[in-house]
Amino acid sequence: ETRRRQRLQMAGLLILGLLLILLAALLTSRLNQRVSHSLETAKTSAEDQLYTAFQQRERAMRQRLQQQEQRRLRALRREKTAAWQSRLQAIAALMPEHAWLTQLEYRQNTLVLSGLTLHLKGLAELEKALGSVAGLRPPKAGETHRDGEGRWLFHFSMAGEDDNAG
Repeated sequence: ETRRRQRLQMAGLLILGLLLILLAALLTSRLNQRVSHSLETAKTSAEDQLYTAFQQRERAMRQRLQQQEQRRLRALRREKTAAWQSRLQAIAALMPEHAWLTQLEYRQNTLVLSGLTLHLKGLAELEKALGSVAGLRPPKAGETHRDGEGRWLFHFSMAGEDDNAG
């Protein structure tokens, strides 16, 4: 009877031990699942943060590139304006005494000058002088005729030597 009780107690203890081991394994498994889920959530969150940071940096980089391009274009326009300023000043300095411009028009890398002169000789002088303006090809004479007051109306077109003339 004593041995039987001892065996039953031993069997009970073994069963209880197995149950405790199964319970511990189940708890460990659940804990591992929770940890895995937490790690996956943390990984997803970190990836989202990295992606957001990447997008912000990309936007900032694109803005900087756009600003640099705008600054480059402004500088290019300033250079072109400065080049035209010197050309126009040269044209003004070369104008004969009895001639004046009535219109300047710039289109597709060509400068068109229109004006009046009192003498035909002044027109020839102007054409010769315009041939020496730096950055512009020699002028091509356009329509020339006298108006009702006896003045000579003239038109010259001068193409730029390169794209920087525009």
